[in-house]
Amino acid sequence: MVSPNYLTTLRDFYQIPSGIVFWIPSGNESAKNPPEGFFTCYEAFLVYCRMWFPIPGTIVRALRHFGLSISQLSVPALQHWLGVLISSYELGIDLNPGDFEGFWFTRGTGIDGSYRMAPKKGMAIIQGHTSHSKAWFERFFFVRIVGESVEERYLHLFRREWNFTRVNRILPPTPADLFAKRDLLRSRPFFWNSFTVERIRSAVELHQSRAVSQPLDVPYDVELVIDVLPAQRQRIRSRKGKGVAFENVLGNIPLPEWNPSFSPGERSGTSEVPLPRDFSADLPPGFTTHKSLDEESRRKVVAEGSSLINEGVQCGARRKFLGSRISHFKAEEAERELFRFRKEVEEQNRRQAELHSRALVHAERRRKRAIVAEMKRRAALFATEFESFKDAQKFVCDFRECRGSVATFYESQNEDFSFPAEVAEMSGLMNGFSVGRAMDSGIASLSVAVAWVFPEVFPC
Repeated sequence: MVSPNYLTTLRDFYQIPSGIVFWIPSGNESAKNPPEGFFTCYEAFLVYCRMWFPIPGTIVRALRHFGLSISQLSVPALQHWLGVLISSYELGIDLNPGDFEGFWFTRGTGIDGSYRMAPKKGMAIIQGHTSHSKAWFERFFFVRIVGESVEERYLHLFRREWNFTRVNRILPPTPADLFAKRDLLRSRPFFWNSFTVERIRSAVELHQSRAVSQPLDVPYDVELVIDVLPAQRQRIRSRKGKGVAFENVLGNIPLPEWNPSFSPGERSGTSEVPLPRDFSADLPPGFTTHKSLDEESRRKVVAEGSSLINEGVQCGARRKFLGSRISHFKAEEAERELFRFRKEVEEQNRRQAELHSRALVHAERRRKRAIVAEMKRRAALFATEFESFKDAQKFVCDFRECRGSVATFYESQNEDFSFPAEVAEMSGLMNGFSVGRAMDSGIASLSVAVAWVFPEVFPC
């Protein structure tokens, strides 16, 4: 539960008006069943979502469209909605429940009856939400439903009871300007940490200064019908991407002369500007005025009509401003696409150059490996042949020694055999054999040197 002292601290810190009544729940009251005339509010809505009072009419209409109470939204869901609403205030864009349904669809949470708003594919706008445990659901209090807590014009649309049978529509209608609004909203800082209290207050004040009026009981997808005369009914329709088309609603009814110095004041009917003399002369035959309509009442009618005309001109100016912003954004988007294309081409060229250099390095490594393998093969072949040569030479030497010994023993049977003469002859043969061995070793070293010359290998 939330303590009274903590609620007082929250009221002072977030500058909540004193006309908003907070009710601390008792032990047997739950968030799913608020008392009559109250709705459930969580501490996290003020601390983490930075919600302000009165609750905006756009949020009330969206909740009515989804069939939910505001206390059924999770913390990230409310952050989604309030972040998009603040960005729309800064851009001067009017959001309707169809835009909310086009951006998100509901998904259940671990808490029974609570829902989160999951962005549809390609429709994510607000990023950087912080994860919170489910403990925020336990810290709640009740707020009285009055004009200070909920926008007064939408009190009859506000829902306080919980809805446990919420389902998503399979194929909801897509507004014509949904993607243009999405791109415009993304052009603003969209990370949740950027939505500070100062930014939210500035955006709300800017929106209140514009005094944007929206229809109350008419659904967002129904065209407005304006009754100008009882016998004539004309419609004002908005064409896709063409702004507002003002039809000839008044027919051929001439308007009084426009006076540039006319000042309607504060719609109080106290302006001292005189009425035109022929004000009632050019009106249609079926139009009559009451005889008791005095000069002051007529002046009040003129002031009210001028105020309505000014509001229509301001509405057209806002529409033109929004159209220019959309055109400017499309131009910026085309420039960003061109820059992105150039970056992709540069990145592709860099990757091709990198792959070419890698191929050259791999070819050089394969060439070196082939050279080393050929050197090892020739060294092994030479070692085998040289061992065979040494074995043959040893066999020849052993045969020579054996043959000399047998021959000397056989010749010693002769009468003319002289052992000293035979020794001298053998000494001469041994000297000659030493010279031959030296020559053989020189030839062997020369062969080894020749064998270790790098062979020339041609790449395949």
